[in-house]
Amino acid sequence: MNRTAQKHKERVYCTRCKHYYVTWDVQYPRGCHALSFKTQLMPCQEVLRCSGEACMLFEPKPHLLQNTRSENLGRPVDSDTCTLGQGGFHWQA
Repeated sequence: MNRTAQKHKERVYCTRCKHYYVTWDVQYPRGCHALSFKTQLMPCQEVLRCSGEACMLFEPKPHLLQNTRSENLGRPVDSDTCTLGQGGFHWQA
């Protein structure tokens, strides 16, 4: 098991994994490139249900590792630190 999987053994978030993708299949809208399957549930839930263990192929998306603004995710928008300009939101340090 790689270190990332060990760190996230309790809970793996597919949406933060580089192998996760959204399909065009209405019956199976979520997929995992690493395990080559599509499912109705989140792939990590399907893996846990079938194997009894958390997904061991989880790898964080590269932008989550390098994004210095990731600490801002989930925070309420504050007008002093975030402004909406041309091209989207702009964060100020």
